[in-house]
Amino acid sequence: MNQVKSQLEKGLSGILLLMLAGCATANTRIFPKEDGSNVIVSSSVTESHALDGALDDAKNYCDKRNQKFIMIDQKSEYQGMNKDVKAGVGIAGAVLDGLSSAGHVNGYPTSAGAYSATHSMDDNKVTMTFKCQPY
Repeated sequence: MNQVKSQLEKGLSGILLLMLAGCATANTRIFPKEDGSNVIVSSSVTESHALDGALDDAKNYCDKRNQKFIMIDQKSEYQGMNKDVKAGVGIAGAVLDGLSSAGHVNGYPTSAGAYSATHSMDDNKVTMTFKCQPY
């Protein structure tokens, strides 16, 4: 019975982490350049959130000008904690959650402390150059 409860706790913990990651948004800034193009810098917990944020904001920027979005260049960069260290902290957090009642909701571990300690809105950065052209 304890093994079943332990497996359930691990599963719920993983689902919670996925939900937390799914709620992430991107921080973006747009910088107009002298040549008429623009650079957008976007950062988020995941590369896909940073890229989606950059694309959405760049397209909205052009839409507000009644112009179409044209991507010139895009670069993604991971700048977070060393991934091996991050994995170790996550495992240690899960073990500690299992040993105490702290970090539990209704008796199930949250592991949110380990997640927030190893993930940052600045972990992934996308830099995109784009321009807006008339239709």
